[in-house]
Amino acid sequence: REHEEEDDDDDVDSNKEGQNGDPAFTTRKRRKKGVLEKAFEKQKRNNPEDTDVQYCFDQYTKTEMLTGDNQYFCDDCNSKQDAKRVMSLTELPPVLNIQLSRYVFDRQKFIKKKLTDKVRLPTILTVDRHDSCSSSASASKRTRKS
Repeated sequence: REHEEEDDDDDVDSNKEGQNGDPAFTTRKRRKKGVLEKAFEKQKRNNPEDTDVQYCFDQYTKTEMLTGDNQYFCDDCNSKQDAKRVMSLTELPPVLNIQLSRYVFDRQKFIKKKLTDKVRLPTILTVDRHDSCSSSASASKRTRKS
């Protein structure tokens, strides 16, 4: 029974005419949903507090301060230094492949911990809101047009 609910097929009404052109009966046809369609349907039912890929991307490209126990080791100084780490796209690719890390390192227990949070898939991912990417993206588009 549980497997039937996972299938989530659409019902389509099909009217058949009787002898005098009157509707005689209605039949129901089932159309199979694709994998992505099922994923988006499940996403709609998920908890609105679940995270999404846009949030993960924003967190990944956010400036991180490396201080305290997490200082950057400078090869030139041969010592740990406070630093900023920034991940950014210098050019927008035609296809962006995002792989989510499902593990986080627990510094207190010194182990990897698996994340079990659900991650929603947006139909649109905005990557040009980051300063480092937007100027390069427009320059890249101008280059492709010429």
